Order: sequence, then structure tokens, then C-alpha cells
Amino acid sequence: MEDSPLLDAGEEDFAVTIRYRTTRNFGNIVQKGQNLTPGGYFKIENNDGIATCLVKHASDEQRAVTSGSPINDGQWHTVVCQRTSVDVRMYVDGVEVDHRDGPSGSISNDKPLTIGGKLDCDQIDVECDYFPGDIDFVQLEIGAIQPPPPPTPLLTPIVPSRLFDTRPGQSPNALRSVPTTQITPTTPLTVQATDLTGLVPATGVTAVSLNVAATNTTTGGYLTIYPCGDRNLVANVNWTTPNHTVSNAVIAPVSTTGTICIYASTPTDVVVDINGWFATSA
Repeated sequence: MEDSPLLDAGEEDFAVTIRYRTTRNFGNIVQKGQNLTPGGYFKIENNDGIATCLVKHASDEQRAVTSGSPINDGQWHTVVCQRTSVDVRMYVDGVEVDHRDGPSGSISNDKPLTIGGKLDCDQIDVECDYFPGDIDFVQLEIGAIQPPPPPTPLLTPIVPSRLFDTRPGQSPNALRSVPTTQITPTTPLTVQATDLTGLVPATGVTAVSLNVAATNTTTGGYLTIYPCGDRNLVANVNWTTPNHTVSNAVIAPVSTTGTICIYASTPTDVVVDINGWFATSA
């Protein structure tokens, strides 16, 4: 992005917000200027998997904050670097993880805002530090800054996959094996909805996105998908006739161990596909 006075904070407070994911351990994500730039510079980089923000005045007055631990786990993370007149702070996924007291000087240069690597580089004398990952949001705010609110959990879509099927012999490639008998009011089914290799991680999941179908119904009834434990009187899928197939999209919270439970008010087979998951707020 071309240089503009609107991109120069000077001595004002400012915050840089990015959302990215990577499995690699290097690369500059966003910056305005670089080392030795007259007028100072700021950057957020992926340093050995650790998000690092540096705010540096031309006089070498500087402050750096980090995520503390690596976040190059291939999942989406929102990182905020916030500079005020008295400190620099970093937030990861809505939680403050680091701060450094003290001023960092004026940041005002004639360089463009670059995303994904340096501009003034040749890979010989100056490495370009290109970022090997995905970036889907960059925001620069200048002026009075408030701490970021905890983020709304975002859906991570996955390739739609059959999670389980209670019908005998119908879904041999289902991700979970379950008893091939109909679910009844006295035999709710417990299924592990996390730790699905290459699809859903084992931890850090608050809910899963499902398509839930009742089939081979015996009479009118409903299904409740819940995070095991206590079950509220709610219906996620309803039907009114026997020998019927009906489905519905369901966002299902998971238990602390990653399971979901399926209750049927009348005997029925159940077929469930999974197409995404929501991360737990850090």
C-alpha cells in the first residue's frame, strides 16, 4: 500500500491487527519501513513460530512484544500489536499475552505499508523475509485505542465428511464406528466429534458444524444434539411420520472431552456429516 500520511502514527497511539495462519517458522507479516528506515518503523513477524511485534524509532528507541509461545499451528489467529505513549502490548485471539513499558518514539516514514515481506530487498544483501502462510485481515488504527474484545469464534470449514451412520453397512468409510442399531429414548449415542485427523483438532474446539439426518423413522419424533451431560428440552431435527427421512444443519457444542450426544425421542436411524468446527476462545 502506497505511503500516505494516514499511515504514519507519529507519536500517537496506534494498533495493528492481523489474522493469519501458517505452519512455517519465519516471515514478515506486515510492516511499514524496515531496519535503518529514517523516521522509524513497525513490523509484525513470524519468528520461529512466535508472533513478534517491533516498534522502533530512528534513534533506536524501541519496544518489542511477542506471543510468548509458537502459534504456527496451521490454525487462524488474530494478533493485535498496540502502541501507546507509555507501552507496547500484544493480544492473541483476544487475550493480552505480553507488554513492555516505556516509549517507542515517533513512527513516521515515507515507506509503503507492505504485507507478506519486505519491499527493499534483493535476497542477497537484504533478505526479503517473505511470509509462507495465509493472511486474510490487516488493519491499522491511529488515535485513541481500546483493548480488543474477545473474538467471536470463527468457523473453520473442512471437507464435508461422514461422521457416523447407525444403519448397518451403509457408510463403511465413516470417521467414527457406532453401534448399527437405531437410537432410542433410552439409548442416546455418544460420539467423539474432535480429534479427527486432518479435519478437526483434538483440543481447542468449542462446537462443530453438522448436517444431521433422521431416517427409517418409526413414528413422529425429534432429535437433540447436545454436549452430553444435562440435556435441555430442545429439538434439532423434527419429523411427524414413520418411514421418513429429514435433515437439518446443526451447530453442536462439544463437551470438555470433545464429545456430542444424540438423543432420539422415538426410535430412528441417524446419519451425521461434519463440515466444520469452531475454535475455543483463548
